[in-house]
Amino acid sequence: MRTKDEIFETHQFHTRLLNSLGYEGERHNYDIPFHLSENEVIPIRHILYKGDKQHLMIMEIQPLIKEGDEEPDGLFEQRYNDEGDTTSEQRYHRSQWSRVFEISKDLKISPAIINKRLFL
Repeated sequence: MRTKDEIFETHQFHTRLLNSLGYEGERHNYDIPFHLSENEVIPIRHILYKGDKQHLMIMEIQPLIKEGDEEPDGLFEQRYNDEGDTTSEQRYHRSQWSRVFEISKDLKISPAIINKRLFL
């Protein structure tokens, strides 16, 4: 399967899982990117609340399951920005997410941004 298809199938599985746990799995926040800065966003699928306070954020990420000999990138090592960059810094591309969501090319999107922010 292409990475793009794996991402979509994983997204569909997570939708079914969220539905079975009583959440609205089909609902998402992709049309309102979650900004950490003016041009940096993280791929938040849902923000769950207790009352009026944010309680839990559910992010979209690449699968963390090892296939064959290749180790997956950790959650906060995943980057989706540059189409042509397939170095060890970035194995994934934002175009691989196009069946799930699309974010303006003016924005940098990556769970790795969280890691950078935690250690500033």
